[in-house]
Amino acid sequence: MTTGTETVTPASVNILRTTRYGTKNYSISVGFVKDGEMPQYVVLNNETGVVEFSHEVLSFAREWVNHFQQRLEDLDAGKQVSEDAVPPPANSFN
Repeated sequence: MTTGTETVTPASVNILRTTRYGTKNYSISVGFVKDGEMPQYVVLNNETGVVEFSHEVLSFAREWVNHFQQRLEDLDAGKQVSEDAVPPPANSFN
């Protein structure tokens, strides 16, 4: 991960910098969502650039990343992934 300013689409997300946290498929950046006053930790899908999750607390963002990264790795390994697996709580900015 690098530190620096990024431009991310859609326009409702303004990324301030990339943090040192991330996995193969996701990175966690600091930014504002929908012109909010409080910075959020936003989880970006590295392949698509889509913001998939946001939270004001880094530990929740990291928990989300760990959960979904493990699901992707299980799918890649050919394991049966349960649709009933409960993801961490999410904040929606839509």
